[in-house]
Amino acid sequence: MGEALHIKPFAVTSGQYMRPMLRMFFGRNWWWFVVPILIMLGLMSVLHDARWLIVCLMLIFMIFPMILILIYFNYALTLEVRWSIMEKAMMIDDKGLHLTFSDERMHSRDIAWSDISSITRDRNAFYFHLNVRRYNYVMLPCSVLADNGISEHDFSEKVKTWFNAQFSAL
Repeated sequence: MGEALHIKPFAVTSGQYMRPMLRMFFGRNWWWFVVPILIMLGLMSVLHDARWLIVCLMLIFMIFPMILILIYFNYALTLEVRWSIMEKAMMIDDKGLHLTFSDERMHSRDIAWSDISSITRDRNAFYFHLNVRRYNYVMLPCSVLADNGISEHDFSEKVKTWFNAQFSAL
């Protein structure tokens, strides 16, 4: 169906991984943080009671940080995130992604196209969203493609063809 794409070893920093994950999370769940604050501020202005401002500040400085820690533990400390941030070589073919880690303690991983729910892209990277959790993905920075002499357009077309082929086979 086409020749495989071989990508030399690369690593993604945890900051590079977390920024898009938090953008995705807050893009979908921002209202869980904004609505309670607006309610508290509305109650304060309607009831003319400054205690609602104190409750609002408690939400901002005590409750929301605890929620963010839970989000971090739930999404950022998973095996799949380690796949993205560990140094690895990647081969992409019609079967899926094949990850070979530089650290010998990590076993090589094969991710079939059927284990990938979607593929998205922003100006910095391609994201292979995994079926395991909502915000887990394998990240491939665009700079890595350039370092390997692969054009982003060719990469997009090949990956799109391979990914869509899994649905036509069903």
